[in-house]
Amino acid sequence: MELVLAIIVFVVIILIASIAFLFLYRPDNTEDLAGTIKDLENYIGIMMLSAEKYAFVVATVKGTRDFVQFSGNTKNIRLDYPLITDRQKSMEAAFRTTAKEMNLKVIENRGIGGEVFLDIDLKGSTAEISAVARTFMERFFGITQDTKIKYRLNI
Repeated sequence: MELVLAIIVFVVIILIASIAFLFLYRPDNTEDLAGTIKDLENYIGIMMLSAEKYAFVVATVKGTRDFVQFSGNTKNIRLDYPLITDRQKSMEAAFRTTAKEMNLKVIENRGIGGEVFLDIDLKGSTAEISAVARTFMERFFGITQDTKIKYRLNI
């Protein structure tokens, strides 16, 4: 009788685990992680080495909707900032000013629906790219090294 009960409990646990896996599995290869701006180098480094064709890292200032996206490969990383919401549009001048102060060239691109995206191409080693990106985010968003950042990775 104890053996039958143990088998039933085991089967129930396996069923619950299987159902949980189906609800938690993310087939889009994305992962959400928390950290600070100091973690940016790790995530950019992982992205640069990813075999994923459309690898990206989104860094969002925790508690806000302020974010930038990084995409690219071992040769070139693009920092991308959309101008879609009123908040984002209101920050365009600050984005351009920060880029100018750091001697970074802003490239304006348009999406399929006409949305405007401000891009900055970054070249160099993971450490060099991350240092520039970290400084850019600190100045643009007015954050510190200890500000919490939510990272979303597609790697």
